[in-house]
This record gives sequence, structure tokens and C-alpha cells, in this order.
Amino acid sequence: MRSPSPFLIGLAMLFLVVALTSACSSSGQGSSRANSSMPIERVDIENLSASNAHDVIRRLRPRWLQHRGPTSLQDPTPQTAIVYVDGTRLGDLGELSRISISDIDQISYLSARDATTRFGTGHVGGVIQIRTRR
Repeated sequence: MRSPSPFLIGLAMLFLVVALTSACSSSGQGSSRANSSMPIERVDIENLSASNAHDVIRRLRPRWLQHRGPTSLQDPTPQTAIVYVDGTRLGDLGELSRISISDIDQISYLSARDATTRFGTGHVGGVIQIRTRR
């Protein structure tokens, strides 16, 4: 019996690597939700043991809280999202700790481009929008 050629061995190894990579990447549903841009709905919030909006976002969409890095050479400070409640600007991410989960109906994230279109310039880090139950 002849042994397999190096080409066939290499092809089999490549197939194995591709199969393993595909299996590993598709099994992480929890991490894809954490990276999602889908809004956080009231039903999602009710299932958490959290006390404020910051806790909810930290658990369900942690990427929304990340710094976006420097935006220009003139202003090298990292940019973060700005918080809006019912269409009114509230302030920086620190304000999320003051918003009780009992007041929240929905939380969503707008990219810098979408936030600039909706609210004007100055939203390089994006916007976290909170719609209250009132």
C-alpha cells in the first residue's frame, strides 16, 4: 500500500482547520448578542437582576460602553457615546447609573453617522437612546 501524498495530507489538514473554525465561530450566540446593535427591550430588562441602565447595558451590550478612540489629531481624547432620554440630551455615560430600570421601556444605540444625522454634530462616539415607560 502506498502512503498518501503530501498534497492529500495538506488538503485534509486544511479541511479539518476550516471545519473546526466554522464550528467554533458559530457556537457563540451569547457573544454575538453582546456585540449586537439590536435594541434592548423591556422584556430583556425584566429578566435581569440589575438596578440601573448602566448595569443593563454592561450585561447585554457591553460594546456600547466602549471608548471609540481618538477622532482627530487636534482632539486625541477617546470618545464615548452620549446619553439621550426620550429625545433629550442627558449627558455622558455616567448618567446611565442614575436611570432606574423601572423607568426604561427600550435602550438602543445609534452609530456616530446615524446620531449626527438625527441630533447634529458632536456625536463621534454615537448615542445611547433610552425610551422611558412614561
